Amino acid sequence: MELSVLVQQTGNDRFRAWCDSPIAASAEGTTRDEALANLRTEIGTKTRGVEVVRLAIPNGSADDPLGTVGDEQSNDPESIAAWIAAFDAIPPLQMTADEEAVWMTERRARSHRDAGAIDRFASELPGATE
Repeated sequence: MELSVLVQQTGNDRFRAWCDSPIAASAEGTTRDEALANLRTEIGTKTRGVEVVRLAIPNGSADDPLGTVGDEQSNDPESIAAWIAAFDAIPPLQMTADEEAVWMTERRARSHRDAGAIDRFASELPGATE
């Protein structure tokens, strides 16, 4: 199996090698080759006893896109009107003031976590400045 792997020098005598797909793994080393060897070992550990196969997914046809049945996804005016009517029939979510406050607090916290993760990742990119 061959994987695309990213290798980055993270400091003096530190390298990181990582990949995301199809196997998420990362490893570090004091040299580029050591980081790659450590990653190879990590991936080997994760894939021990695992078979890699190719799976063909049918493309379907224009009349029946994958995951649909018949013309439920048609774009004629009648189908669009039916979809809008079905969507409009979904009752709105009702929350108490306390539930909404909890939800908003979680949204803000998630936003801050996401922003922090992006900032950390960006700061580790080659050429990034502190």
